[in-house]
Amino acid sequence: MWTILAANPFAHEGFGFNGDVLETNVLNLLVVLGLLVYLGSGFLSSLLESRKETILKSLRDADERYEQAVNQLKQAVAELEDATAKAAEVRLQGEANAKAMAERLAAMSKDDEARLEDAKDVTINLERSKVRAELYEDIVNYALTRGANKIIANMDLEMHKRVMDAYAALLHEGEYEVEQVSQ
Repeated sequence: MWTILAANPFAHEGFGFNGDVLETNVLNLLVVLGLLVYLGSGFLSSLLESRKETILKSLRDADERYEQAVNQLKQAVAELEDATAKAAEVRLQGEANAKAMAERLAAMSKDDEARLEDAKDVTINLERSKVRAELYEDIVNYALTRGANKIIANMDLEMHKRVMDAYAALLHEGEYEVEQVSQ
């Protein structure tokens, strides 16, 4: 800097105007930079400190969010394990219930099958008895009809009189028995 002043022809006269742009720009820049460092150091320091605090706060918030996320993840994993255990328990219980129900239904089916078989046997026996009774009735009716037709065909006046007398005697005995019972 002294060399710049010494080379300046106006230097012996004191301060003055230097018309050399290159020399004056370097000097002006140095003066401006010095003033900026001196005056701006406080502002720059406070700006950097504010930025530092903002970054630290962001880091602390990120750490808190990370811890919350880790805690929520642990809680979700625990709930998932509980739900998985409960689902397995419900599945096992459902399988046991289904097996027990199947066994009950099989037993009931066997009981129903036995009852149906018994009912079938009873129904068959009843139908056989009914058919036998109808067959006996038809045989008796046939025999009576055939006998009556034979009797009618062979009946003469004498025989007709004997049959009527026999019926009259039967009716008379029936009245006598009814009178005894009523007395």
